[in-house]
Amino acid sequence: MGGISSIDQTDQDDESGYIYSKYTFGASMGMVGLKHSYIVSPKLYIKSYISASTAGNAGEGQWQKSDSTGLFISERDNYRDHQWKAQLIANYKINQKNLIQGGVTYTRFLYN
Repeated sequence: MGGISSIDQTDQDDESGYIYSKYTFGASMGMVGLKHSYIVSPKLYIKSYISASTAGNAGEGQWQKSDSTGLFISERDNYRDHQWKAQLIANYKINQKNLIQGGVTYTRFLYN
């Protein structure tokens, strides 16, 4: 699953058409995940999960120069976030009321 968006904005005078500023902004994201269950015995089962996701934002703003000769880049942003996760959980059913659960989780965050 994922998505992409983009916004472009221009601020200008309606009568003269003079451009005061411009903005460009974009965003994207995506994710995928898998789940697996394995029954070892009537009292023991194992669940495993794995997932990956990414998200990003980028943008640029331009403003009018002080001498009104054009635009200059006043701000720029570019950000990416990637995440990986894996998990393994073992469940042992002692009786109808009691359950022992143990597992491990691995998480990796990558920021750029």
